[in-house]
Amino acid sequence: MSDEFVEVGRDLYGHCELAIRNGSANFDLANDHNVLQIPLGYVSGFRNGSGAFPKSSERKCSFAFLGTMKNERETMLRTFDELQGPKIVRKTSSFTATTKYFGTFTTIQYKNAVFVPNPKGNWNPECFRMYDALEWGCIPLIKNYSDSKYHEGYHYKLFGDHPIPVFGDWKESVDFARELLSEKTALDNLQAKISDWWRNYKSQLQVLIANRLARLAV
Repeated sequence: MSDEFVEVGRDLYGHCELAIRNGSANFDLANDHNVLQIPLGYVSGFRNGSGAFPKSSERKCSFAFLGTMKNERETMLRTFDELQGPKIVRKTSSFTATTKYFGTFTTIQYKNAVFVPNPKGNWNPECFRMYDALEWGCIPLIKNYSDSKYHEGYHYKLFGDHPIPVFGDWKESVDFARELLSEKTALDNLQAKISDWWRNYKSQLQVLIANRLARLAV
């Protein structure tokens, strides 16, 4: 999880019967039977135990962004400000400052938001925010970064085929969100499609991890 810049590989994992890795994905190890790459996942305490949440068409806010302001995020928020209706924006100076807000209040904010844009962190295109949003029925919006071959198509390389909307820039994602907000049936259908995919993905991942751990006991 601390290997943000993907500097750890076979030199270390070759000494392990199994390495379960999350955080920045090491795609070079995708076919290594001793390494299991899993998603970064949601923040501890953000799990939606009941699996219930309001429909997108019933939510009051067009989008929510809760996090540290860095890199392109101010520009991204100015673009998203074009969306109609109330918005939820909570800016913090650091991840440590953000953790002070973790809890029930944050999940309430997510349950009131339709979309959640997911800018990259310092380098990795993956972030906790997307998984927090998935847990509470938001529709994540992903930007396909082109910083390097590693960044390009990151989430498709991580998940395989998935229904989360991916765009070349934030303007495209705002145009998409604006159009969908005016079509309630299509909006709810996309939410349901993403939610079903995420639930099935987690179930399959649990089985995969359990099976890999079971082999170690043989």
